[in-house]
Amino acid sequence: MKKIFTYLILLLVTHAAWAQPEPTDEKLEALRIAFLTKQLDLNPEEAQRFWPVYNAYTGDVKRLNMDLRTGKLSQLEFEEKMLDLRKGFKPKFSKAVGEDKFERFLKADREWRDLLRREIEKRRQNMKQRRGLQVP
Repeated sequence: MKKIFTYLILLLVTHAAWAQPEPTDEKLEALRIAFLTKQLDLNPEEAQRFWPVYNAYTGDVKRLNMDLRTGKLSQLEFEEKMLDLRKGFKPKFSKAVGEDKFERFLKADREWRDLLRREIEKRRQNMKQRRGLQVP
């Protein structure tokens, strides 16, 4: 029950933040940090070990995404490199927070991306409706 309540509060906070006009990257990152911290149930010591590893991981992910967008990588190459990246970071994350929380991190990261994707789509639909365009 506590987890459901916490998740609902997180969704409300996230929704309230998204209700603001176009959140900045900093706001989105703060929401992501809050989401991951809650999903992983990190204590202060784990958080101290987790976030530097996470920051290195996200930097590498951003570089791979940029390589995909600029055409340096094909979709298949990108997916292979992402898998290699996750495999390479598994020992680092596992050392920082344990293997169980690493698996939870992968799931939470996916959930975060899905949440963002749904919110972006919802905003696009709302924009189309406000402009009077027919929404399929």
